[in-house]
Amino acid sequence: MVSKRVQDLAAIAIIIGTLILTAILLPRLISPFQGGGIGYTGATGSARQVDEDEIEIEVEISFTQSVQVTDDRITPAKSELTEELTADVKDLDAVRQYVSQGYGVKWIKPLEIGFHYEFGDNGWTAHDNGHEWRIWVMERYVDGYYKAGVEADNREYPLSLGEFSTNKASVKIYVMAKAEWHTAKAWTIVRDIVLRILVRLQLGYQESSEGESGGSSSGNSQAAILRVFVSYYYYQAGARQAADGAIVRLYDTSGKLVAEKIATKYDDERALAEFNVPYGEYEVLVETDLGSTSTTVMVDEDPEEVQLDIPCGLSWIVVAGVAGAAGLALLALLAVKLAAKKEVWER
Repeated sequence: MVSKRVQDLAAIAIIIGTLILTAILLPRLISPFQGGGIGYTGATGSARQVDEDEIEIEVEISFTQSVQVTDDRITPAKSELTEELTADVKDLDAVRQYVSQGYGVKWIKPLEIGFHYEFGDNGWTAHDNGHEWRIWVMERYVDGYYKAGVEADNREYPLSLGEFSTNKASVKIYVMAKAEWHTAKAWTIVRDIVLRILVRLQLGYQESSEGESGGSSSGNSQAAILRVFVSYYYYQAGARQAADGAIVRLYDTSGKLVAEKIATKYDDERALAEFNVPYGEYEVLVETDLGSTSTTVMVDEDPEEVQLDIPCGLSWIVVAGVAGAAGLALLALLAVKLAAKKEVWER
């Protein structure tokens, strides 16, 4: 029979274990219900008086939601996800206290965006899966990054987007993952998203319905990302190869050079050059050592994509294949002749 002392020690161990388990699990259990369900928190510095009836507050919005996509090698297509995270600055304590005193949000001005990204897979050796993220702030494209392999990093971007007549801040995030045949799963994550903005409030300011729904910017005209994919096209074999190193130039309708970039490898079949340009019509000119080509593109959505092919002859793969086949045929012919000679000698 178990002694009373052993029973007491077992009871104490059970109680201590329960307390430790509760301490570990409780934050995870209640986290979905924290923050008032709005998906972000705010931190702020001190308010600054800029006019008799206007003040400015610099706030930092931390989005609690992460954006993640996972791809399985069974699915032939890549996995993509786009999420838009929004925050009403009037929900932040630093702004709410002035709104309660009769101030209205006149405009907001994004100052900086920061986040953490991770590329990963469960492959053993080659980490050559496809990963990509893209970031927009207030519908303005900030940057994008494509890489094959396991990678993790923090990014911060100072912003010069102008002032927006709204109380709603928005961040749009695109993530992509593509698992290759030798990897079961690949994933891309963007998390720890922090947006620093400046808020201008005016006493008695009446916010318009436009300001409530997203507002407009006092900055430049609407811009978009133009993605130019360039390939060498071997028409005899019907195959493409990435034309990395190609020079890609953009011209406006008046013939003026707008931008110039060097295309870098995007995947085995395509090289990519990205441009951040205002909406409108452009002529795209591509030059390589193997030839050149051009096209006209109308940028009227974000992002806008266009594919250009440089026609080429037989690729080295085709040439090597033909040469290999010819070599095998020659060896087979020699083998037949030697066999015939051997038969003659034996007679």
